[in-house]
Amino acid sequence: MLYIQAHKEHHHWLNYLMDEFRRIEGAEFQIGIGEKETESRLNLRYNSSEKSDVHLSIQDNPYPKFEWIENGLFILEGTQKRGKKNIDYDLFWNSFYFLSRRNEWLLEQSGKKVQSYSNKTGIKDEKIWQLPIVNMYFGILKSYIAKNFPELKFSENQRPTIELSHDLDYIKKTSSLRLKQSAFQVYNGIRRFHLKKIFSGLRFFFTSPIYWNFDFWKELEEKFGLKSVFYVYAKTNKRGLKEWLLDPAYDISTNEKLKTALKDLSQEGWRIGLHGSFNSADSFDLIQKEKAKLESAIHSPITKTRQHWLRYAEAKTPFFHEELFQEDSTLGWNDRIGFRAGIGSKFRPYNHKENRAFKHYVIPQVIMDSNIFDYGYGNEDVIIQQSKAMIIELAKQSNAHFSISWHPRTCHKEYAWQFAYEELLETWKTSISKY
Repeated sequence: MLYIQAHKEHHHWLNYLMDEFRRIEGAEFQIGIGEKETESRLNLRYNSSEKSDVHLSIQDNPYPKFEWIENGLFILEGTQKRGKKNIDYDLFWNSFYFLSRRNEWLLEQSGKKVQSYSNKTGIKDEKIWQLPIVNMYFGILKSYIAKNFPELKFSENQRPTIELSHDLDYIKKTSSLRLKQSAFQVYNGIRRFHLKKIFSGLRFFFTSPIYWNFDFWKELEEKFGLKSVFYVYAKTNKRGLKEWLLDPAYDISTNEKLKTALKDLSQEGWRIGLHGSFNSADSFDLIQKEKAKLESAIHSPITKTRQHWLRYAEAKTPFFHEELFQEDSTLGWNDRIGFRAGIGSKFRPYNHKENRAFKHYVIPQVIMDSNIFDYGYGNEDVIIQQSKAMIIELAKQSNAHFSISWHPRTCHKEYAWQFAYEELLETWKTSISKY
């Protein structure tokens, strides 16, 4: 057993962090944490002294600043003691700060809501979101342990996992979709002085296609030997203007064709999860009803979820997910690609209120079609290349487990976004064959 000597006030979050480190890195040993240094050689000191193995220097700011250090790493400003031997920055606190999304929790406590938009975090350096920094920190800790405590072993049986997913928002064009997507396209056209985009947005308002594209996605994914998750909305009776505008319109309880399609997908190995409505992120009763309604419709238990619009309330949503689901894939950004929790591995989110890990797991969403084509309009080629670079980097890591998401309707010619999805799958296929 590796023993970490640290002040008692740090034990709760260190226990969480080390549990995640052990599982993600495949450690075949236990890690104990206590206040007193032991006589065992397998002892790692975490304090602010010169003899410490990992330098302790905690910065707990809702609006963090960063500094870049060697090997392409960034850390919280003020957490490094230059010239010190061993690990001269607070690797533990930096890992915890990002993995637990500490700044989002602190912001919400102060009354500010991030709601899955990176531009509301106060973090200006966009490069921060492009690196799986916690995976990098964990890799450094793993190397340090292997070098200094060679009798402590790690598993070599892990393989990287990509989870393909689709949020089933629309199976046909609705009035609310016409309004939202047309407005978005016209706005992007005006912002970029692009007349073609403006006309495309206006034309979108008047056409009436059907978005029944299940066979397309099945055939595409089968070509790569992969099967995805379809996150499905479950309509409730209570709907006002906001729900009409923001939520999907189909009713899973009465649409027999959709029920049959989902049951067939499930039987063939595709998975079905709940796409919780806009308001369900704030209401346990609502998300519980939606889960029950979807389970009743397809006669199958639902263990996975992703909130519509990636809505997430720190003090509510993960508590609902812990009670109702095994896995959540909400934690990604609406407005950009990237690593919202600094990690490209499956992890347990942290309960800041009770100082413990939640019981359910998160599959981080790192790339979504609208990140590229809606919010990234005008820079699509650049963002696609950045996305490929992320895919290549994650394929190198045996402990990677992450999600990418394409809305089913976007293979229709009015969008034609599927080419990027296929390019990412080609990149993944090529990359994992190399590493």
